[in-house]
Parts: sequence; C-alpha cells; structure tokens
Amino acid sequence: MDGFPKVVWWYISWRRYKTTVDEFMRELSDTGKFKTDAVVGVHYGGMGVAADIARRDYVPLLRVQSHYVESSAGIECKAVEPEFSGGRVEGRRVLIVDNSIRTGNTLELAKLLLQELGALEVRTVVLLQRRRREQVVHPPDYVLFDQRGLVKRLFW
Repeated sequence: MDGFPKVVWWYISWRRYKTTVDEFMRELSDTGKFKTDAVVGVHYGGMGVAADIARRDYVPLLRVQSHYVESSAGIECKAVEPEFSGGRVEGRRVLIVDNSIRTGNTLELAKLLLQELGALEVRTVVLLQRRRREQVVHPPDYVLFDQRGLVKRLFW
C-alpha cells in the first residue's frame, strides 16, 4: 500500500484498554478538566478508540480523513479533511483521537482544521506514542500508552 503508514503491532488486553480509556475519560471530563462535546477520530486507526471514548460520554462521533505522501523524511500527513459539515463542531469542545503518533503532524493539521471550523476548544489524545515526547514535533495533549519496552499509562 503506497503512501500509507506502516502498521505497528503490539498487544494489550481488552480489559486493560477499557480500564485505561474509562480512567482517562473520568480524569478528563468527570473532574471538569475538559468537558468533551464531540469526539473526532482520525480515519483509519483513530476511529475505534474515538468510538469507545464517544460512547462513554454519549457525545457525537465525527471523522477526519488524513492524506499521506512519501518524502525523504518518510511517510507524512500533508492534509486532513472533515467528513462532516463544519457546523457540527462550531462552538463545541472537541477531542481529536488517533491510534498512534510519530511526528504529531496529523493531529496538528486536524486541530487547525477544527479551529478554522469554529470549535471552541480542541484537545488531542493518542492511544500509543512510539517515541519520547521530546522527539515528537507536535506532541498530543494526552497519551494513553507509551511503548518503550513497557506499555504504561500516561495522562499528561
């Protein structure tokens, strides 16, 4: 598949995944740190996690499509486009979800897009971060798991 990011395989039990998502959302919304009005998943990998997060708080689930190109630096996201009407995020607090992060470019482009569409506040979360935080050009607001030999929970 040309132009598509390499698949990363790792194992985590369903129970640990569900517990982590529940704890994250409890920490985020139930404590008042960020009340999510809508969840936007990055198509392909982010949609499953986004659906689980949206379902927990009964908020709308939306999707952005990412477009990748190959460059000397590897495969990079060059654009994202909404797969919903812009009014769906206007005046809302939106949480963008992706499954993993390398540079953070996809999340940054999605964040800028949602701000242009009128989102009140935008935060980002990834399921898995494969690099140290300082190596990511556009770090997410939150990371659920970090893979550096050990998989562990991180909420920044």
